Amino acid sequence: MATGQLKVQVHTGSDAIPLENASVLIKDAYGRIIYDLTTDGSGNTIPVQLFAPDKYHTLDPNDPGPYYGVYDVEIRNGNNFITAISKGVQIFDGVEAVLPVYLQPNPTPEQEVIQIHYIPTNNLHSPEPRFQPGPYSYYGEGMW
Repeated sequence: MATGQLKVQVHTGSDAIPLENASVLIKDAYGRIIYDLTTDGSGNTIPVQLFAPDKYHTLDPNDPGPYYGVYDVEIRNGNNFITAISKGVQIFDGVEAVLPVYLQPNPTPEQEVIQIHYIPTNNLHSPEPRFQPGPYSYYGEGMW
C-alpha cells in the first residue's frame, strides 16, 4: 500500500496570525474521520500518513488511474471564525502535501458559518481538466 503525507497550516484571514488549537478533521470518501488533529503554536498540524495509489499510475499516460487519494479536511476554531471545509484534497504517493487554510472572522458569532471549497479533479494525462463546482458557503448547523 502506497502512502503520501498531509500537513495543514491554519492562519487568520490574510496569513496574519497562525491559529493555535484549531480542530482539524481529515475524512475519507465516506465521511469517516481518519484523523482528529489540533494545530500547534505555529498553526500547523503534524504531517500524517494517508493512503494514495501507487505512483506508477501517474507515470503511464495510458493508465486510467486513480492517480491520487482524495480526502476532505474540516477546520474549526470556535464560532469567532468561519468553519472551512476543503473537499477533494489530493494525496500522491511519496509526496507531502501542505494545505494552507485561512480562516475568516465570523460576522455572526452566535450562528455557525461554514464555507466549503471544492478542489478541482486532476486528470494528469487529459488535455481538458474536469472541475467540480465551488466554492459555496452554507450557514447553519448540522452540516456534518
